Amino acid sequence: GSGVLPWLGLAVVLALVGILFFALRNPNAEPPVAVTPVPSVLGQSEPQALLILQQAGLQGVVLQRLNSDTVPGGQVAEQDPAAGSEPPADQAVKLTISLGPRYVTVPDVKGLSEAEAKKLLPKYGLYASLASAHEPSQPNGVVTAQFPSPGQKVDKGGRVTLYVNRLPDEAPPASDEPPGETPPAEAPPEETPAPPAEQPSEPPAEGNPVDRVIDSAVEAAKEQAAEEIKARAERVKEQTRERIKEEREKLKERAKEVLTPNKGP
Repeated sequence: GSGVLPWLGLAVVLALVGILFFALRNPNAEPPVAVTPVPSVLGQSEPQALLILQQAGLQGVVLQRLNSDTVPGGQVAEQDPAAGSEPPADQAVKLTISLGPRYVTVPDVKGLSEAEAKKLLPKYGLYASLASAHEPSQPNGVVTAQFPSPGQKVDKGGRVTLYVNRLPDEAPPASDEPPGETPPAEAPPEETPAPPAEQPSEPPAEGNPVDRVIDSAVEAAKEQAAEEIKARAERVKEQTRERIKEEREKLKERAKEVLTPNKGP
């Protein structure tokens, strides 16, 4: 037992000497910084990605949101640092969350009922605007035309105009009134002009209240401009007459002065 103590004391002294040696050799050395491998969160939903990073000990996360044609909306499209790298534990991880594609393809809703078309469009990120059509050869209440055309690329969240067939109601059944008494005939319902046979390159202006307001404003502006031009012409004409009259009076006065002999003293 007494022989072991000197060896233990010697080991402690050597350890202290080694620590002192390394401290004096590099006194400004900082303790090593802990690093944490970054897990892959690509394709994960935003809540799931945040949970994975938190469980890995990475608390700092910076989010940005951008459109992507390849990654569905709400999923992680990019991450920085990349998966497998070992940045310092205090370094923030930057995630790019997809907003989905900016442009969407317009689906073909012709032949669908109004309710079916209005239910389908939101699945493509689009919304419906309604207009009336009159196509006796097609069922009542179905979409006979649309704008923009199927297959066109439009901004996500845009509107598609649906031309829904609106046919007049069928004739009512025969009444039980006695013969000879004919009920007064009702005026036929107004027919809505059918959309053009070919798909228009622009939304049809017919029946559009905005276009009617614009046309009315243009006509009113034309009439006002014509009235102003007419009034201005009358003023110019009247001013010209007054000037001619004044010039005539001046010429008469000068003629009198020339023709009247000067009387001597």
